[in-house]
Amino acid sequence: MKPLFPILATGSLLGLFAVGGFSFIQVPRLFDDSPSTTIETTDTTPRQAYNPIDLEEVNAQLTGNDPEAVALSAFGVNEPQEGNFEENIQVESPSNQRKVVTITQLGLADDSVRGMRYRVELEPTANQWRIVWAGRQQRCQPQRGSQEWTTELCL
Repeated sequence: MKPLFPILATGSLLGLFAVGGFSFIQVPRLFDDSPSTTIETTDTTPRQAYNPIDLEEVNAQLTGNDPEAVALSAFGVNEPQEGNFEENIQVESPSNQRKVVTITQLGLADDSVRGMRYRVELEPTANQWRIVWAGRQQRCQPQRGSQEWTTELCL
């Protein structure tokens, strides 16, 4: 793994590198000659970029065998849509113990909201996948608010 850039701290170089959607910091030991330790830091798409969704208010099954199917059951569009509607799904596996499903819905039949994006995090439990966290962003129609993905309400 190649460091992205070195950081100088307490007279030692720390290496920062990214693997599979995670950032890592190579930390040298300061008091002995042992090899350095790698500490996992954060996912590349932080939860802070989304408005959290109260999972108790979701009217869908939060557990199932397929992470994508569970996420779509909770946040996907089930009825046929008019116009240029499209729904895109991306599944990431930051680890064996976590899946992140991103559902992007564009061309919504709404005067204010042009698109919705959901981040759905799942973890394995009893040989199934369970939604443990979900958040939402939106993109507004022209002249109705932000044209970028945001947590701000559209006008």
